[in-house]
Amino acid sequence: MAEGDAQFSSGGASTSGPEPWARSVQAGRPVERISRRAFIRCAILLTLAFMTWQAVWAIVTPPFRTPDEPTHYNSVLRGAVTFDWPAAGTAGMEEGVMQAATEAGVLVDGVVGTSRRDRTVLQETEAVPSFYDAVITPHNNRLHVRYTGNSRAETRDQMTQHPPLYYWLAGRLLRTVGGSDWAWDRQLLFLRLLSIVLTAPLVPCLVYTARRIGLARHWSLTAGTLVFFVPQLAFVTAAVSNDSLSIGAGALTIAACAAAAFGTGSWRSVMATGCALGLGLWTKGLFLPMGLVVGLAFLSNRSIGPLSRRLIRATAAGGLGVLVGGFWWVRNVLLFGQLQPDGMMRDAADVNPHLGYFLRTGGPTLVHSSWGKLGWLEWQLPL
Repeated sequence: MAEGDAQFSSGGASTSGPEPWARSVQAGRPVERISRRAFIRCAILLTLAFMTWQAVWAIVTPPFRTPDEPTHYNSVLRGAVTFDWPAAGTAGMEEGVMQAATEAGVLVDGVVGTSRRDRTVLQETEAVPSFYDAVITPHNNRLHVRYTGNSRAETRDQMTQHPPLYYWLAGRLLRTVGGSDWAWDRQLLFLRLLSIVLTAPLVPCLVYTARRIGLARHWSLTAGTLVFFVPQLAFVTAAVSNDSLSIGAGALTIAACAAAAFGTGSWRSVMATGCALGLGLWTKGLFLPMGLVVGLAFLSNRSIGPLSRRLIRATAAGGLGVLVGGFWWVRNVLLFGQLQPDGMMRDAADVNPHLGYFLRTGGPTLVHSSWGKLGWLEWQLPL
């Protein structure tokens, strides 16, 4: 039974009223205003509410109008039929995927790529055709896309720079449910809904983390509502993208780190953080810094014991993460001499990479891409 759900007098009888809560405050624990059962129910309802909000975005967002969705979709179709994973920069876009994006009104008819100059835009402009003027192919006439290996060599699918886990998982699930025979729009909707399932740990892990650091139940639930206020979170997590698995694994990792930093730091926490870290390492390179978070979670918890013991557990958790998910990155270093090969094989821009230049260009871009510029960073909202 959780602390605060029931209190007992010295004689063993259950009591109620202000006295048990007073003892809780004196013990340094937060005042609880809701029961454990109500807390769990509210957390479940909050999770379902956010997943419903994500589903709304999955349905109303025009097909292929989320960042790099055609290339993510292309790699999922490859993963549905083969476990082969081309080297970074060598995979092409399927003809069927390019045609599907044209039927959706995203690509201009007759283009050879998916770059900015090849796409319609969400703004009225004379330079590039507007998405609102594009001819959309009716559902009954839409193409049934399958991976055939017939790709355009001049149009790269840069997603092979990432680990293949998401694409194999999504592709095999699509094939298992018979989605290989669906029209591309239904395949896309299924994959978007799968992304929502993969990010389902977000709210529970956020609530759990808030509870672990010492917040009362009602404040932990309040923390769980923050997902509704993160700019574009529902938009991105309801798209076909490996970000969904990465975000889900990240939520699990943070929750495990909260248990390691604010709990006993037991070997169970070592196992949980290591496995969650390993799962995340199979998603994308942006997850690599999470290893530092895992290590600091154990090192900061003095209740574990002396520094040497904390260091052993931090190393064990990180080592387990590398054992579970480090294969891909070790492979990259051995084969290519770098952790993350460039999937687009582009030449570096001839600019002076000093701090001032980064702040002038990266700062505004970060703000605009976070708070606005829906689609492929093209629809700028007023700030």
